Order: sequence, then structure tokens, then C-alpha cells
Amino acid sequence: MFIMILIAVNNKVTAQETFVTEGETVVYKVCLDESIQSGTVSDALQNLPGVRVDVDGNITMRGVSKVEIFINDQPAHFSEDARKNYIQQTSVTDVKEIRVMVNPSARYTTESDTGVINIITKNEQNGGQSMNIGLQANTLAEYSPWLSYSYNKDKLSLVTNVKGTYNHDISHSDSYSYSYADESHDDTLNVFKNHDHKDLKTVVLNLDFQLNYKIDAHNDVTFYLTGELEKRNSAVYDSTYRKDDNEYQYITNAKYDFLGLDGRIGVAYKHLFNDNGHSIAANFNTIWMPGESTNISKRHYNVGDVIDRTTREQNIYSDFHWDAKVEYTLPYSKKGELYVALMKTHRPDGNRLLFDSLVGDEYVRDTLRTEIRNYYTDKNEVLINLQHHLGRFTVKPGVDFDYTVMSGDFPDEHQYDFSKDFFTVHPSIFVTYSTENQHNFSIGYTHKTSYPYVRKFSPRILYQEDSFDVGNPDLKPASTHVFKAEWTKYWKKFGSVSINAYYKGSSNYINDVQFSAYNPIYGRYVTYNMPVNLGGYNDAGGEFNITYRPMAMLNVRFYANLYNSHLEYPLSQNEIYKNDMFCYNLTMNVWTKLWNRLELYASTYYNSKTQALYKYTQTPYGIDCGARMDFFRNRMSLLINVNDLFDWNKTDNSISQPTYEYYSTEKKRSRFVSMEIIFKII
Repeated sequence: MFIMILIAVNNKVTAQETFVTEGETVVYKVCLDESIQSGTVSDALQNLPGVRVDVDGNITMRGVSKVEIFINDQPAHFSEDARKNYIQQTSVTDVKEIRVMVNPSARYTTESDTGVINIITKNEQNGGQSMNIGLQANTLAEYSPWLSYSYNKDKLSLVTNVKGTYNHDISHSDSYSYSYADESHDDTLNVFKNHDHKDLKTVVLNLDFQLNYKIDAHNDVTFYLTGELEKRNSAVYDSTYRKDDNEYQYITNAKYDFLGLDGRIGVAYKHLFNDNGHSIAANFNTIWMPGESTNISKRHYNVGDVIDRTTREQNIYSDFHWDAKVEYTLPYSKKGELYVALMKTHRPDGNRLLFDSLVGDEYVRDTLRTEIRNYYTDKNEVLINLQHHLGRFTVKPGVDFDYTVMSGDFPDEHQYDFSKDFFTVHPSIFVTYSTENQHNFSIGYTHKTSYPYVRKFSPRILYQEDSFDVGNPDLKPASTHVFKAEWTKYWKKFGSVSINAYYKGSSNYINDVQFSAYNPIYGRYVTYNMPVNLGGYNDAGGEFNITYRPMAMLNVRFYANLYNSHLEYPLSQNEIYKNDMFCYNLTMNVWTKLWNRLELYASTYYNSKTQALYKYTQTPYGIDCGARMDFFRNRMSLLINVNDLFDWNKTDNSISQPTYEYYSTEKKRSRFVSMEIIFKII
């Protein structure tokens, strides 16, 4: 784990040979780049436009950290730590190419809007075996011992990771809100002021195991198992001031305990009919998620003629998810390929939310706040993709037929049962053109449907202590259309420059909105959340990405995303609320290796304010830096990382509606120093 093998200095292969654009994909032919043949996958990722890897192995694409990793066209079922270990242990000599998709087509179904990194390995790998142990620690009182083992030779390869983590985190937030009778704000209905202090302790045990066996030249099978056992408890101190018809001040002390398991088992099989890419593959994945939490809350009133109250909330669940996929690939000529896939996903979400109030020495069930329900999401898909080369042009059309059923079952309250079904068609097309001197042009279109969490359809009101959640049975899935046009230029001794213009527009965009209204259950005005469909939502702008690579051991990157955010919401038949906001994300980072053993990394980032319906968020910004040093011929490594150097990281939220205003600031202990020491046993 985390064994950084030195990168060669000379670069004998031209950019024209090492980088190719195909449809929505940038292909980095790692096997042809002699400058990194002594390195790892982590080193190779540093050379990809818009991609960066810090010294801890965290991957970011175009300024966003949610990146999906595929291996040989299949999702890598790794935990975050196992993924880091894989990219920093796997030698570049075992990799044929790395494919990057910013806006993946229907073939690469993923929950990430950022994109996919697909690592294609060579047929024959002889990486031998390695075993590493390490200890991570930081000034936030987090400690993580771990052990990793990998074997890769002949027909068999396996990766195993075991890690334990203890974390003690403290955070605090301040918020205040106002409700008004009308838009004039002359008549204040209620005022809330809140200070929250949270002390959280977490213990997590992670296990990852993945095995691949090549039965022969045309058949291989993969088995994976991952598990995360988490125990979490927290103590929350909450001081609240409330004023409506009367004045109140109370303190809430809550104790929260959680124990849960996230276990995943899957198997995949692939058969090659020949050496030209004609193949069929099948995989089956399962997820078992049992868990239970208890939250005991004691509220004491310092001001106000109200009786003190103690409540207990229990959440019990045990869900078994599964999905299956069959893929067929047929190269119909030397210039074209047909891809067809059938997919089935079954995702239940069962829950027993039990709410009790302490009366005397016994807890009494609060039926109003108790909810016992089972939610289900069944997704059925047929994917068809075609890729064809016409000289220097590549055309890649695709379509995804999706039939999804979402339902809710309330065993004790069948009047709330519901079922929704949706049939959608998602077309996509990408056209690219590459010149001899490595100018790459690309235009593309993708259509996607975003389904809300099934709970948002529920007609049953979920009551909290001082607020409630309302589902929306008339809610519709969001339909999103993405258009983009991109130019990228690669140079042998410079690096790359990329300019991308895009439009991402959604109809029925789903937004959770907070309102204020009088409710007879509480006998006063309270806030409630309800999901709504916007009339329209779009981001239109451009991305600028420059990667300066004067030598194999130095990368300097600058990324800027500038766009206009526009949203619309129908207030009535004749009135539409509209708002525009200019937003931007800026990132700059430097990565280098000195004296073939010292790795240095620094990154600065800034995100502007962003908007949702009536809501504005100022997201974090800061500076991170780190170093890594290898000793004793890479037998020992030391990592040091400084997160949020100047302690700028905080999140501000505000809501500004005609009859409701809300403001909050949350500050976590974001500035810390982390260290890791790694020993290579084998």
C-alpha cells in the first residue's frame, strides 16, 4: 500500500500516440508512455487532464471528489480505502490504458454526475505479491491501523484490505429563523435562535476482499466481498430560544447510539468469443444493511410555562438489495462495435421508526410520530450503444430504456400505501474529431432522469419535535439534458489545454423547500419541508483546464468552472419566480517528485455561493498541502498532510422566502495535520 515507485525522466513517446479521444472518452495509452513505466496507477492518473491525486490517494476530477472507478469496464466494488490502496499498489506495467469519461453515456450507469475513470489492465499480469501495514493518525483524534495484501501472478489476482478507525469529532453551528404573516414582514409570527454543539465518537471496521481468476484465455471470474461495521455515539447540547405568542428558552441534551453493518457480496463472469472484443459478461451483486439506532432527548425549559419532556426515538432496519447485469459486446467490423446490456435492480428500504415519550418511569408510544413502513425501488433497463469510426471522426450514439417502479407499504396504515411507475428513454450521442497534431474536438448530448428518494412520494406526514416533513405524491422525476462542446490540445513537452462549453438543463428539477405554516398538532406556526418540482433549472457556462507537464515528475494544474445558474418555480397560474446567479469553482494544484523519493503536493480551491429554490449556500474553500517520503528502498514511507491550512473551511446557509427567513453557520475542526507511516513487509 502507498508504495510510490519512481517515475522515469525521459518522455520518448509523442502525445499523439498516448492520448486519443473516442466519443465521450479520453483514452490515455499508458502502455506507450515510457516516462511512467516504473510508476503506479496513481502516477499515471496525475497525467490525465482534469484529474489529480493527492498524497493520501484521494482522486478529484475537474474539482469534484465524487469519482467512480471502473476496472475493465466493470465498477470496482472497493471501499474508499481499498480504492486508494489499489491505485497506489498497482504497477503501470499491468495497465494497458486508462479511459476518462466526464459525462458518461448510458453504458456507464453511475450515481456520480462527475464522471468515470475506467482502468483497462493487460491480459497477462505478473506483479507478484505485496503486504503492507500502516498507521494513520491526525490531530483531530482519529487513528487508523490497517493491513493490505495483494497477489497478482499468472491466472490469479487478489486484493485484501483490513482497517480499523477511531474518530472523535466536535462541531458547532448557529442558526436563526423568522416567520412572517405576509411578504411585508411587518407581523412576525415566530422567532427561532439556536446554538448546537455536537461531540461525536465513531469506531469503524472495514474489510475488503476481491479475487479474479482467469480460467483460460477467454474466460475469467471475479468475486468480491466488502464489509463495514460501524458503531457511533454522540452527545448533543442544543440551546434554543423561541418566541411566538409566548416566549420560551430551553436546553436539549441528547444521546445518540448507532450500530450498523454494510455488507456487500458479488460475482462476475466474462467470456471472450475471440481476441477482437466479441464478449459476453454477467454479474450479480448483493447488499445487506442491518442496523439500529437510539436517540434519547431530554428537554428542559428555563423560560416558558411548559413541562420538561424526555423522548426516545428508535430506528430499526434490515434491508437486502440486489442487482444483476448481462452485457454483450459485438465488433461488427474493424471500425465499429455494438454494445447491449440488460439490468435489473431491487432496492428495498424497510424501517421501523419508533417514537416514545417518558411518562413517569415508563416510555409510552407516540403513535403520531411513530412510522412503520417498507419502501421499494425496482429498476429495469435495456442499454444499447454503438461506436463507429469514420476516418478521424468517431460517432457514438446510445439509448437507455428505463422502467422504474417505486412503492410504499405501511403494514398498520394501508391508507398511506402508494405506487409509482415511470418509463423513460435516455438517448445520447457523441461525435469527436482528432487532427494529426493532437487537436481534439468533441460535441455531445446526454439525457438522464433523476428519481427522487421514494420517501418523497409518501402521503404520510412525518412529525418531528418542532417541525414536520411532507411528501409530495404528485412529484415527478427530473429530466436532464446535457449538451457540451469541447476542444483539447495535447503537447509532448507542455501538457494539455482544454476548453469546454456546456448547458445542463432540467425540467421538473426536484428541490426540498422549507415553509412555515400553522399546524393544529403543535398549536402554533412551525416549519415543514416538502419536495417540489421546479418549472426549470439550468447551468450554462464553460470549463477551462490547463495541465502543465514540463517533465514526468512535475504537474501544475489550473481548473476553472464558470456558469450561470437559472431556476424557475411556478407560484401560480400567472406568476413564475425566476432567479439567476453567476457561480464559479476555482482549483489550482501542484504535484512533483524530487530526488526520486520525495513527493510534494499543494492545492488551493474556492467555490462561490450557489443557489437552490429560495436557498443559498456558501461552500468551503481553503488550502491543503502534503508531502511523502520513501526510505530504505521503498520499504518505509512517511506521509504528512495539512488540511485547510488557514482554517477557512465553514459552510453558510440561508433561506429567503416571502414569509420565512433562515440563516445558519456551521464550523467544523477542518484544520488538522494527518500523518501516516507505512511498512512494506513483502
